[in-house]
Amino acid sequence: MIAGLMPDADNRALERLSATMQRSRALEDRLRGSALDVNAMMMLARMKADGGATAGSLASELGLSQSKVSRLTACLIDAGLVDEHLMPDDLRKNHLKVTRRGDNLLVELSQVFGADALSRVCEERSTLLHVKAALGVAGEMRPSITELVILIALRLSSDRLSVGDLSALLAMDQPKVSMALRGLRRKGLVTAASLKGDRRIHLFSLTAAGESVWQTVESRMSVDTAERTAPIAEAVQNETDESSAFAHASESGQSNN
Repeated sequence: MIAGLMPDADNRALERLSATMQRSRALEDRLRGSALDVNAMMMLARMKADGGATAGSLASELGLSQSKVSRLTACLIDAGLVDEHLMPDDLRKNHLKVTRRGDNLLVELSQVFGADALSRVCEERSTLLHVKAALGVAGEMRPSITELVILIALRLSSDRLSVGDLSALLAMDQPKVSMALRGLRRKGLVTAASLKGDRRIHLFSLTAAGESVWQTVESRMSVDTAERTAPIAEAVQNETDESSAFAHASESGQSNN
């Protein structure tokens, strides 16, 4: 998590942001072609860590809107990854719980990316969603998640960055970066200057308004959200260990026979 940043920590924070975005991109690639996305996996991992959840608790803990949680919950149920049951103490609410198929998917993803890496993506994604919501409450012209990530990267970088620089740093396609930069410029949060000697290349940096948004971002990111997501790695790792132990026991039984 990017928290309590000091100037001498900017480079490390930028490297961490870059690594997180690369892991997130790899996870998106893995899920491509399905109805699921990184937010759905974040919900699934959160449910696993908590032993179940309600739609309301997921929205609050992860920074997602109620409508998005409802839509993704339906996708998870349709995919057989989550079951829902009425809560005995409140029949107006549904309790969501990860199925065995959902457990297996989390194990598969943790084996591909590592349980800690999966937890880190969920943690950083949740933090960005909460920051985005905080900017809206503060009355700022709310940037998208992509715009927010680019704004953070520009603020942490010691130099102005081009579209190509940002694309490589954040593992984003250049058209996606360009579109986000256009949005940030319309909001008055970034400015561009032509590269000396090659006017086709533009270098981007934050405006005074962008710096003001950064102050809100930094103050929000200094709030420790790890307690919402820290159990995810442990829960996924435990499931991985159990699956490995079962597989080992099965192999031993077959060899004995």
